[in-house]
Amino acid sequence: MKIDPGFVDWLAVPGFFLLFAVTWILVVVLLSVFSGWQRLARQYAGDAPADMDRRHFCALRFRQGLFDGVAYRGCITIGVNSQTIYLRPIFPFAFAHKGLLIPFAEMVGHWNKSFLGDVLEIEFHRCPGLRARVSGDVGRWIEETAMAQRGS
Repeated sequence: MKIDPGFVDWLAVPGFFLLFAVTWILVVVLLSVFSGWQRLARQYAGDAPADMDRRHFCALRFRQGLFDGVAYRGCITIGVNSQTIYLRPIFPFAFAHKGLLIPFAEMVGHWNKSFLGDVLEIEFHRCPGLRARVSGDVGRWIEETAMAQRGS
């Protein structure tokens, strides 16, 4: 029995898209595990309240122990109100990343210097060893928005 070459060509296109989709899903799931997002989601999963000021396409880097972590460059939505911060990646990454609603009382933030400028490093009480870093501009916006909404 001879296989028609046109039939093989016809299968190549759907096969490519199927392989691409499976690879994408695997990579995004691995990013959520290695970044610590899954660990945070077990403690702080939640939806964004309506009263949040939001910024889209922000950058965020997670670090765990000696592992330098995963950088989410330009794909995170950050929401802030007087009591909580909300984190969620944009659509292509969101299916493997639950939204995080983290109370400020559950976090400790401190400013560090890096070769690119100031960064706000955040540690989470229920996830020791896991840290998130945001750039100085976004860190200042988080601080200012939270303080303004508290009335301070």
